[in-house]
Amino acid sequence: MINRYPDRPVTASDGSSFRALCIYLAFTFLHITLRSTEGDWQADIHIGDTYEGDECKHLQKSRDRLHIEVAERSSLISLWHPSGIFCERTRYWCGNNEDVFVFNPLMLRDWYNKKRPRVVWYGQGQFYENEVAGRELATIKSFVLSKEDAQKICLWRFQMIDGTWRCLRPSAIGSKSYSLRSRASPKT
Repeated sequence: MINRYPDRPVTASDGSSFRALCIYLAFTFLHITLRSTEGDWQADIHIGDTYEGDECKHLQKSRDRLHIEVAERSSLISLWHPSGIFCERTRYWCGNNEDVFVFNPLMLRDWYNKKRPRVVWYGQGQFYENEVAGRELATIKSFVLSKEDAQKICLWRFQMIDGTWRCLRPSAIGSKSYSLRSRASPKT
């Protein structure tokens, strides 16, 4: 397979295990069958991480906030391109292996345009808040969304609590949850 991101640190997630988790959660809780585009790099670029148009972003260190991708470039010498929520996608999944949010990308765009949140750049294992440094040294541009705000605008939130995945719907957030005892993660 072609290495589309030569500047990606070796410790960074390649996204495949998180994509598998999103596919598992979609099937188990939402009864939606998602088909991975892994191995089909043209489909991955033009359609997303699934043939159904889902984008899955693994945020390994996500604790109290999410980083919502808005632009990227494949290397430090490449041009910046709209990505993440600014691509034509059906759903935008992001989070870590214990807390996953699912958004309508149009709602995230609207939130971004109205709220004008803090923007950060990431590349070579470093975060940059300075725009000049970010544009020069990073490969991903994103905005910061607190999990508190994310809860208000997400379609669903999945949380792993005591070995059980729980699916929270917006009407259920803060009140009740729908749970399913399952393996800690799907087999990939």
